[in-house]
Amino acid sequence: MELQRFAMRYAKHDKRLKLSLPSPDEIYYFCPSKKEYDPIEYWSEDKDLLNNKYIEKGIIDLSFSKLIGKSNTHIGCGVYGNENGIVTICKFL
Repeated sequence: MELQRFAMRYAKHDKRLKLSLPSPDEIYYFCPSKKEYDPIEYWSEDKDLLNNKYIEKGIIDLSFSKLIGKSNTHIGCGVYGNENGIVTICKFL
């Protein structure tokens, strides 16, 4: 329920909401109302960077790698839409 409330407050431009960069176990997606809603496509945009060159350097922190991560056992998402667009926030455990 925490993520759902956050998504709703974000979509409603709640001025009391404290925004910060996503933590390593979170991914965000905002889709303006005039665009097609497709969070998986958005989070997969950088999937080509998931290769040995970057993995060996230890610099992979892509939304896509979080989606397919073997160590993730649970995912929780909050989704809320209004006239401004749709907000999707997911957290991995």
